[in-house]
Amino acid sequence: MTLRIASLVPSLTELLFALGLAPWVVARTGYCTHPADGVAAVPKVGGTKDVNLAKLRRLAPTHAFVNVDENRIETAEALREFVPQVIVTHPCGPEEVEALISGTTKHYGKVDILVCNAAVNPYYGPLLDIKDEAFDKIMNSNVKSNIWLCALAIPQMAERGNGSVVQELEGLFAGA
Repeated sequence: MTLRIASLVPSLTELLFALGLAPWVVARTGYCTHPADGVAAVPKVGGTKDVNLAKLRRLAPTHAFVNVDENRIETAEALREFVPQVIVTHPCGPEEVEALISGTTKHYGKVDILVCNAAVNPYYGPLLDIKDEAFDKIMNSNVKSNIWLCALAIPQMAERGNGSVVQELEGLFAGA
């Protein structure tokens, strides 16, 4: 099977290009704009919230990357009807993290690269006014989930003697 990737997440599109997977990216949203020179030739399939499923189906992706904060659950469910591998990213709880790591390991045999993304901010305003729900979402998504991911993936990498962890902050890669 030839790899054909649809990236419906702007930060992941940038990451796919940085990892050298550009030749296999066959679809993106209009918000996936980086790297500009690289994505220019990749067909757009709508926005992150309004994916044109008919157009995406014609592009015949084998893999689709979606994100719980970027894309609608209805989109992810519809993709499962015609995309063999739908990869849902951005786990926010221990069960979701475990499912992501175990699913990746089951399908691919191992985790080679772990990308931890800290980019969720549901609140804009004075820190003293933040509600507990918003604070918990920020901490669970940006801090705790990254620690949980590392706790499950790094032991595999250490046992094999290889692997990489990347901390991504709003599209800026820091560390490796």
